[in-house]
Amino acid sequence: MTRTIRLIFTFYNTYNIPSILISVLSAGIFRISGMSFFVVIFWFKLISMGFIITFINSYRSKEYFYYQNLGLSKIALWTGSLVFDFVLFLALIFGVYQLR
Repeated sequence: MTRTIRLIFTFYNTYNIPSILISVLSAGIFRISGMSFFVVIFWFKLISMGFIITFINSYRSKEYFYYQNLGLSKIALWTGSLVFDFVLFLALIFGVYQLR
C-alpha cells in the first residue's frame, strides 16, 4: 500500500506545479468573488484538469510503461492523483471560505 501511494505521488509530481498554481489561483479568485462565483471556479478547475490529462497523455505517454511494470495501471495512476489534486483544491477553497 505504501509503495502504491509513493508511486502515485511520483506520478503526480510530473504535473503538480501547474495543478497547484491553478488551485491557488482559483482560491484567490474565490476569496475575491465569494460563493457566487464558485460554479465558474469549479468548472475552471475541471477543464484545466482535462487539459493537463491531455498534455500528459500526449507528451509523456512512455512513462506509463514504467508504472505498468511496477503494477499500476494508467487508470489507477490518474484516479489516485486526480483525487488527491481535487481534495487539495477543495481544502484550499474551504480554507479561504473559513478565512472570509
